[in-house]
Amino acid sequence: MVDVLIYNTVGNYINKKFNGKKTIPLSKKDFIRYLINAGGFRNKGVSFNGQRFYFHLVNMALTESNQKFYMTSDYSNSESSIKSAISYFIGILSAYAIAEKEYKIPYLYHLKDPAISRIVNTTKHFPDFFGLGYGSINNAYLIEAKGSVKSSIDKKTITKAKKQVNSIGQLTFKESSGNSHNITRFKRHITASYFQNDELKFCDVDPNFDGDLEYYLDANVAILRYYKNIMELLVYSNKKIEVKKINEVEYSLVDFEGYQIGINTRIFKLLKEYSGNINNLPEDCKLYNSITEISMYSYENTPTSLRENKSISLGRDGIIVI
Repeated sequence: MVDVLIYNTVGNYINKKFNGKKTIPLSKKDFIRYLINAGGFRNKGVSFNGQRFYFHLVNMALTESNQKFYMTSDYSNSESSIKSAISYFIGILSAYAIAEKEYKIPYLYHLKDPAISRIVNTTKHFPDFFGLGYGSINNAYLIEAKGSVKSSIDKKTITKAKKQVNSIGQLTFKESSGNSHNITRFKRHITASYFQNDELKFCDVDPNFDGDLEYYLDANVAILRYYKNIMELLVYSNKKIEVKKINEVEYSLVDFEGYQIGINTRIFKLLKEYSGNINNLPEDCKLYNSITEISMYSYENTPTSLRENKSISLGRDGIIVI
């Protein structure tokens, strides 16, 4: 579990006036599932060894005790540049956690990845992520992630994050049906990780502003990129794939550092069919619509008792850690 302090404005954050507090359920397996998606860029998946590095990086930095996460002595005593790099990575994981657990966002798309998005009126200020709550076009989110090894995010960093998350005025989202949606209404959030008395904490800051940048995002390309890392594990790591049925849903799994990690088998088969054609997808490709329909239906029809079972971590995207 991780406590999340909620701030309605950046000013409230700077003045330490929080507007609410929540505790979100988080397990080590959740962190493993999130780190599988982090790190890849420019349509390049993270290799098996790369994902092992991220796994051990999180293990090096965080330890779990009484369902809370704490900074390890290794992390605390690291050289400052190493601390900064790890802090940023944990900050990215905070965005995945809050997006999924609080706002029910199944997919976070990395807006800074030129392989999946195109920007108009370019500037150095734009946010990390775009996502759709419950997969709905009418529930769009922009998220900027920050992280610190200290007890709070400093004023300069949070002010920069405000500029980043407030920069976008329109995002054109092209579905695999061919329909394009010009999204102009966003819920904007700055998520961050930090430590108080060595305990991991998150915060969620909601700046209210509309920007003028325009983004274009192709959903078919974005969904292929989203699953690139898990496909690296399943297809290219030469690991034996085991198929398990959980609540009548089949998952394709591989062994990973003492765990089993995998994905809904129906999604896996679709991704295998198209994974080599990301830059040359057919015009009638329905990949995004097909995958999101499978993932959301499977998740919503999984009993709550199983979704909350600590022996597994199941995402809305169909990725699972056992």
